[in-house]
Amino acid sequence: MEGIKLFGKGADPAFWQGVREKECYGFLREDLEKCWELYGLNPIKALTYSDFRLFKYTGNRSVYENEYCYRRKSAVTSALLALIYPEEEKYPVRLMDSLYAVCDEYTWCLPAHNTALEVNNNVHIDIFAAETGIMMAEIYTLLGDRLEPLIRDRIRTELKRRIITPWENKTYGWEKNEANWNTVCTGGIAIVTMLVFPELFTGYLPRISRNIERYLGGFKEDGICEEGVSYWHYGFGNFVFFADMIRKFTDGGVDYFARPKVKEISMFFQKINLNGQCTVSFSDANPFHHYHIGLLHYLKREYPDAITVSGQENSYITDGRGRWNFYLRAVLWLEEEYLSPDPQAQRATFFAPYSQWLVHKEPGYGFAVKGGHNAEPHNHNDVGSFIIAKDGKHVFADLGAGPYTRQYFAPSTRYGIVQCSSRGHSVPIVNGEYQREGAEFAARNTRFEDGVFYTDIAGAYGIEALRSAIRSFKCTENAVILKDSFEYEGEGDIIERFAVRIPPESVGDGAVKVGGITLRFDPASCDLSFSSESLNEKSSVYFVDFKLKNGIREFTAFFDMG
Repeated sequence: MEGIKLFGKGADPAFWQGVREKECYGFLREDLEKCWELYGLNPIKALTYSDFRLFKYTGNRSVYENEYCYRRKSAVTSALLALIYPEEEKYPVRLMDSLYAVCDEYTWCLPAHNTALEVNNNVHIDIFAAETGIMMAEIYTLLGDRLEPLIRDRIRTELKRRIITPWENKTYGWEKNEANWNTVCTGGIAIVTMLVFPELFTGYLPRISRNIERYLGGFKEDGICEEGVSYWHYGFGNFVFFADMIRKFTDGGVDYFARPKVKEISMFFQKINLNGQCTVSFSDANPFHHYHIGLLHYLKREYPDAITVSGQENSYITDGRGRWNFYLRAVLWLEEEYLSPDPQAQRATFFAPYSQWLVHKEPGYGFAVKGGHNAEPHNHNDVGSFIIAKDGKHVFADLGAGPYTRQYFAPSTRYGIVQCSSRGHSVPIVNGEYQREGAEFAARNTRFEDGVFYTDIAGAYGIEALRSAIRSFKCTENAVILKDSFEYEGEGDIIERFAVRIPPESVGDGAVKVGGITLRFDPASCDLSFSSESLNEKSSVYFVDFKLKNGIREFTAFFDMG
């Protein structure tokens, strides 16, 4: 099978003519024109050793990565414009300059993933090397002879040297990984092989299959991606790109989409899209996220009765790194009939028993709560944390990811950071102590019965005197009701903490206003106080704290959506 056939309709020049002319692709054309102004006209700068070494010595990632990504954005933009406007010579010229520069790079890895400065280590495969391999192989295949012979030969040579030979000579640590590194790297190697070195694929297939099974094994049967929505888009998106291509390559012999678990994972975005662009932001997830238009449209076509799509205004084309494989699929997989919002996306309830998440959506608000444990992927100490989103804003918030630095991922410093510590989450503080990290610090008896979510979060604290802390939530059309009951034999205070992104205000005895939500409580049971902590120069998290009065071991909060 010729490699270009693996792109389906993308192999047909008539399809690209349609992209050029049809109204439904207009926003894609406009975006590419803007990208051309940004990434198609300026000189391609050198990647310097001074910038490469910054991460090891200072922890800075952005200086090197910005120029690294600029080269790829230049290649992505010019390649897609060359496919849409084949008569324009400037696009393939810029494309070949971009590809030539990428071929010249010392390594396709990022410095954060290749910190050895003592020895030459330029053929290591990380997720970015794999992404680059995909980009090079797919552009090589789609553009064909429009790329000049030297460029085509350099691409083949570098793919062989940087992807194929290292894969043959080394077993990588990420091959035992259940998270996104496995599917991005393994899927990328598979795509490079299917397109450029198909004669090798049969020999590689057992290892590829074994690695992909490990990745899928990282999901529980409820399909929740505990790493968060951006990791679902990235890791599972790359899985879908690979799974689509291998199904074509094997003429349907390898069909991952026939598996019920893959269908369940495919539904993740609609489960955690709370309100507008607000998403469930447990762990290192982003509180706001569009859906990738090509990925969701593909899954909607694959599972038409299971997937809901919330409209073009809630979608994105590619991320800030300009990843080729996502932008290409936005073009290839867009379906005009799915550009309008599906009304079913407005009201739903999802309980994930294995991951211990509940998500409830009404037209006026979205709610999520988790049990779980404190050693989850990209873990935060957040057992019992909850989110309420309204009017397109996270009001009662989970902060999601903090800035990715070396310190953020170091075990000795991670849980001093507010985003990762339970002090930055809407969970109790017991005798001045926060939740502790580790799989043993976990929720107990988490369940969803008769419309009520229950979980005992006492085990997350490691406090012997705290026998139980049963937290429950009930959602109605216009309200969320929280009840906490503590069995606590200690002397210290229990503080009910609520983290919010909008400055709160007291609006009378027993009521606090946050955004469009009124939190009602019994003032006889607790003392109210406010505080805040800076997240960066531009934003803060605000805390609404209720210190339970002596002897009181129950607390009820009524969140009125107004």
